[in-house]
Amino acid sequence: MEQMHIAEFKELREKIKDNFVRFNRVQTGTQMLYKVGAAVFISIFFYGMVNFIHTQPQEILLIIVIFARLWPRFSSFQGGLQQVAMMLPAFYSVMDFERQCMKEREIFPEKENSFEKYPLNPKGLQKGIEFKHVFYSYNLEQGNYAVRNLTFDIPAGSTTALVGVSGSGKSTVADLITGMLTPQEGLILIDGVSLAELDIHLWRKNIGYVPQDAFLFNASIQNNMLWSCPQAEEKEIWQALKLAAVDDFVTGLPGRLDTVVGDRGVRLSGGERQRIVLARALLRKPSLLILDEATSSLDRENEKRIQKAIESLRGRLSILIITHRFSTIRNTDRIVVLEKGTKINPP
Repeated sequence: MEQMHIAEFKELREKIKDNFVRFNRVQTGTQMLYKVGAAVFISIFFYGMVNFIHTQPQEILLIIVIFARLWPRFSSFQGGLQQVAMMLPAFYSVMDFERQCMKEREIFPEKENSFEKYPLNPKGLQKGIEFKHVFYSYNLEQGNYAVRNLTFDIPAGSTTALVGVSGSGKSTVADLITGMLTPQEGLILIDGVSLAELDIHLWRKNIGYVPQDAFLFNASIQNNMLWSCPQAEEKEIWQALKLAAVDDFVTGLPGRLDTVVGDRGVRLSGGERQRIVLARALLRKPSLLILDEATSSLDRENEKRIQKAIESLRGRLSILIITHRFSTIRNTDRIVVLEKGTKINPP
């Protein structure tokens, strides 16, 4: 594919060059018209003064001095107008983007009211999470629902698996639980209280999330761990690493916690990255742990290690495992199967 890539790069380069040429042509063309027009206007002005008004030489000299002093001001004014005209399209785009952001912004209740009316238990999730006839569509006008009339519950302290083929709505459920998406219909209850009535910031602090793509910064293991919980002590970091079954690996590294993992954790294997990301999520001591396809890209050996780490957490917190591989969910307490955004009864 090398030659095709080179051809596409050349085509893109030519388009960029043409854009720069057109931009400079418009900019210099405007300046040329301005300067030529100004010269013609001044010539006509002085010609009229000499031949028709019969102005005296000393008066013409005085007018020339005045023009010489005022002309830079006019030139600066013209340059400013041209700059404004050039920046207007970008300004309109930014304003349109700001309007979209304001339209989609999250609206939180006042903190004092949130604490008084809808407090979250300091110990975390106590009863569980319940979906009641939840509908959500990314494009409501077309009527295609990612989640349709979904009803199920996640008891506190249990390990629940959410399975289904790609596109069945599993990740949408995770986004609904974390409050990233708001259902168009139905209720999501957290310990019996609607998620819409809770302080979403406080609720998210109770959640640990491990995505399929394990993201690590180009920093030490310790700095990556502290990113989720800046006030954590080194003892707590080692405890989280132990829960994720990765403490022995980190202990064997030359720099231990000070080992730099590289950009996006490139210096580690996939399983090592995933277990460190799991430890980072556990460092927050969440009451709900969401594993979103966390083992789908791992080999069987690393998948077993992650499974072992998850099994060691059973009973300590509520776990939601989102996967399409049934090998990951053998020891879960309950299984919820999704098909086209709807819960079905497995055979």
